[in-house]
Amino acid sequence: MIKRLNKTEILNALPLVWDVFCEFEAPNYPESGKKMFWDAIHDEVYLDSLTAFGAFEEDKLIGIIASRNEGAHVALFFVDGKYHSKGIGRSLWNALLDVCQADFITVHASLYAVPIYEKLGFVCAGNEVDDNGIKYVPMVFNNVIHRLQDKDDKKAYAYFKEVVAMSAKSNKYYCFFEEFASLIKEKSSYVRTRGFILCCAQAKWDADGKMVQSLPSLLEFLQDEKPTVVRQCLSALNELILYRPELSEMIKSAVEQIDLSKYKDSMVPLLKKDMELLLNAM
Repeated sequence: MIKRLNKTEILNALPLVWDVFCEFEAPNYPESGKKMFWDAIHDEVYLDSLTAFGAFEEDKLIGIIASRNEGAHVALFFVDGKYHSKGIGRSLWNALLDVCQADFITVHASLYAVPIYEKLGFVCAGNEVDDNGIKYVPMVFNNVIHRLQDKDDKKAYAYFKEVVAMSAKSNKYYCFFEEFASLIKEKSSYVRTRGFILCCAQAKWDADGKMVQSLPSLLEFLQDEKPTVVRQCLSALNELILYRPELSEMIKSAVEQIDLSKYKDSMVPLLKKDMELLLNAM
């Protein structure tokens, strides 16, 4: 069972945290590093800043994950050694993801834990650091892309609409352009279409010319087997040509090559109308 922990339960989890730390991480620490960690997990201000979830076997606590800054930084992540490789860490991680709305989640991963965080989707964000004996590797998780692929499609779609709306107002998500482009390779047509639309939504902020490099791959979507996908992509391309008119000829060529014969007769008039609107906009 995974549940959110109150302050008393977090305090009661500290012996587990310390025992697991001593078994798996402390061997790589000097005495100064061990003391620093002990002091940190017994600091009242530090503990008050945590949001935590615990894993229980009946009434026994067997794992904990805790974060700071509204889930944006993993502060503690420990599972009883007897329960490793049983999916408990993954379940705790999923509980944190369910409530975290930060674009990025960071962690100072111990040398022992780096491979574990990599399996969860984290990537290294810098070189190894030695902070008064506590050695760690800064790592980061891209929560924007995770939320766009949430298994709960209603949540994923609602978040997608938020990102589209924000992209119309600011360049906040332009830095995710490559990640949005990578979504077009996913199996789910919903996810692929979201990636396409979000790439087009960054057109007004594309000062680095990223769209030119990705456009050939994006335009392949106009040959998708699903007519609803093609229709959404045609609509999104209107914004692209508005801000990057120099790409119009390439887009026009791709639109004119759409094979309408592979779609149901009921869809063809709708597709023709979408194609005509886009070509006229050029």
